[in-house]
Amino acid sequence: MVGKINAPIRAWVGENDHDLNKNKRCIALAKALKDSGLDIELVVVKGAGHACHGVPTGDPKVHQWLFSQQRPR
Repeated sequence: MVGKINAPIRAWVGENDHDLNKNKRCIALAKALKDSGLDIELVVVKGAGHACHGVPTGDPKVHQWLFSQQRPR
């Protein structure tokens, strides 16, 4: 998958998300993508579990970042 993605990524994972082996897989994936030169930010939500999806939707900075993106040329 690395090398096929040409868009910035922001990902959120709960600090206590046991479904993701305590975030180890997400952290490793984000590191591999970042090391390949991809613009990625992994946000670990303190105290949250698997259902942390409400965090980014309520953050105005997320909306600003999202709507500032342009399709790669």
